[in-house]
Amino acid sequence: MINQVIKNLKIRFSIPRTLLWLIFTAFVLLAGAWYSLPFLAEWGIGKIAKDAGSPNFKVQVSSLDLWKTKILDLSGDIDGNSLSIDQIDILYDPSKLALGEINALSVTGLSAQVNMDKNETGNEVDQKFFWRECFDSVDELLMNPTLSHLRIRDSQFTLFDQDNSTQLFFGVAGEFLENLTNLTWDAKYNQASLLGEFNLSREGNATFISTNLGLDDAGIFFDEVSLEPRFIDAIPKELRVSTGSMAIDAFARLVPSGLEDLFVEFNGSDFQLGWEDNNFSIPKLMVFFSPENENNWTLNSYANFRYENNLIADEINLSVVQNEQEIDLRGGVSYLKTQNLLPPLELIGLRFPHLEFDLDEFKKIPYGEEKKIAFDELTYGDQFFRLYNGLLSFLFVQDRNVNLRMFPIDGSFLDLGISFVQFSYYGRVDLDQLPRIDTPQVVLGERIISGDDILLENLALTFRVQDLSHFIINMLSFTMSGNELEFSPANMIVGIPEGDSPNVNIKFDKSNISILNKDLSVTGLEGEIQFNSLDPLETNGTQLVRFERVQTSGIELNDGNFSFEILPDGTFLISEGNARLYDGIIGLLESSFNLYGEQMTIKTIIKEIDGQKIADLIDGLEVEVNGSFSGRIPFTKQEGKWDFEDGYLHLDPSANARLKYKSNGFLTNGIKEGTEEYKRMKMTELALENLKLDSLMISFEVDGDERQILGDIRGKSLIRKNTEVSLDYRPKIIAGLSEIIHKLNFKKLGL
Repeated sequence: MINQVIKNLKIRFSIPRTLLWLIFTAFVLLAGAWYSLPFLAEWGIGKIAKDAGSPNFKVQVSSLDLWKTKILDLSGDIDGNSLSIDQIDILYDPSKLALGEINALSVTGLSAQVNMDKNETGNEVDQKFFWRECFDSVDELLMNPTLSHLRIRDSQFTLFDQDNSTQLFFGVAGEFLENLTNLTWDAKYNQASLLGEFNLSREGNATFISTNLGLDDAGIFFDEVSLEPRFIDAIPKELRVSTGSMAIDAFARLVPSGLEDLFVEFNGSDFQLGWEDNNFSIPKLMVFFSPENENNWTLNSYANFRYENNLIADEINLSVVQNEQEIDLRGGVSYLKTQNLLPPLELIGLRFPHLEFDLDEFKKIPYGEEKKIAFDELTYGDQFFRLYNGLLSFLFVQDRNVNLRMFPIDGSFLDLGISFVQFSYYGRVDLDQLPRIDTPQVVLGERIISGDDILLENLALTFRVQDLSHFIINMLSFTMSGNELEFSPANMIVGIPEGDSPNVNIKFDKSNISILNKDLSVTGLEGEIQFNSLDPLETNGTQLVRFERVQTSGIELNDGNFSFEILPDGTFLISEGNARLYDGIIGLLESSFNLYGEQMTIKTIIKEIDGQKIADLIDGLEVEVNGSFSGRIPFTKQEGKWDFEDGYLHLDPSANARLKYKSNGFLTNGIKEGTEEYKRMKMTELALENLKLDSLMISFEVDGDERQILGDIRGKSLIRKNTEVSLDYRPKIIAGLSEIIHKLNFKKLGL
């Protein structure tokens, strides 16, 4: 019986049938499992999401096979934050999937919303733990990348709170290789577009991070940010950004404790900015930032800057170093030009002072520390005035005062061909009174040169500043043509109009002028000279100056005035001038000369001048004159030679006019005694010894190239036992101005 059963079993359960059954059973089980994989995947992903705190998580695994998986409509939320993805495509190799490696991950339609109200937290982050985790994660990613390619398309990220929301659209492309990870991304914030790149790399045992960000239109980005409710109160309403592009690059080494060797570079160009009604531009901007930590960093910047048509600054360099609480500041400008609304200056090679200060005492003035500003070249006006190789120092002293000093420097008036040699400056300025400066400022100079000629030497000048347009000169001295001139007190106010106006004016207020080596002085000079132009030199019509006294050892002029005009061609026109001299008046009528030529015409007049004082000026003439003289004598300079023209002097009518002249035989010298001529001339000599004058006229006449002086003396005299004679004496002298000058007593003139 038993044997029969065994026989039947062997027939029914042969080895081939058993194998076939097992294969069929395995196929059915595998088919069922494979068919259930999407469901199992959805169940597994959902369970993970719920365990993470997202009970409303939804996902649909559309397809799953040995080579790829497609997931659709993933969505969920955690603590008020939500995430949804339209589609996820995962590509893999079955042989590597078991090792956790994926060939490619594609995410389409990612939408993340972050609730800022829900995410506010006061918990401090453990920096040490955070950076350790970052280092380990990056290290693992670089050594064992589990993903080769990443794409995120048509995605958006939204920040929102109770009142506002900010939306950012973006896309990402990533490549993951051993020791190298590269991510590129593009984003759009409303109308503003941004591009960026992020890299992780490993070289030896060092791990590096680099990134860059590009913005093509800063104007659009600024407009969008300025309308953002979160920033609208932080951005001044006066500020405008119209255009500009920029790029930011950063590089650092990642270590377990954080970032080291961090370096950030900012490059910008073509920025157009505005503040209220003012427009600015930055054609070029570069910033290099190297922080060690928040209290130790270095910043270097280079920029070109424009302020409408008023300011041009190229290659501005600023260097800032912070070491704990200490700040080190340096800088300079390669080229700076101001004009229009600003003073017309042009600077080359400007170097700012080296400043050091403590952050805890940032507003403290560095008293007792001398700082220096240097430049290679400074030009004022349109090539009008230029300084070379300047060095200016400033030293803060008590009560917010600053001592300023300019070391000896050379300069020149370019159009005039005038050069300044070794000029220096020293002064003290009260910062609270600027632009007013009440303390005298001092300027010294070795010489002023025109071509090969020395115009001035040993210049000394003290001045004060009333405002930006008025300078008060207190003292001025210099040597010119061997003469030592001194204006002390100068009491001169120089007015320089704002802008490009050439209308400079000089006002004298009781000024004193002396020529020290000539014993000549002018005191009480008053008046104002207004100029239409300095190049060419031109006054604003006729000018008038007055003086109290002009004095030399032998002559004193009092209560004088002088009116004149300078024309653009260099013509100096004298309208009128007069002063009191020898109890009378000496003056000038219409006269002229050229500042750049040789010819001159000077028309002098005298009124009621003491005749005795005039006679005393003639060397060797022993004469007494009781009476005053009036008249006019023109003088000319032709071809370098001075002479007189037709003129006259006459005795003013007076009942007491008298002339006493002892000729000592001068009139009869050479005449034969006993002749009628001798008798007549002898009688004339006797009459002149005590002559009551009826009239006296001296005429200066020109006859071709010949100059002659004609006398006409008329009067009465008692001679020889009270014999009265009437004299009509008309002497004639052939002589020019040079002969007259030769006979003058220069000692009496103080010359």
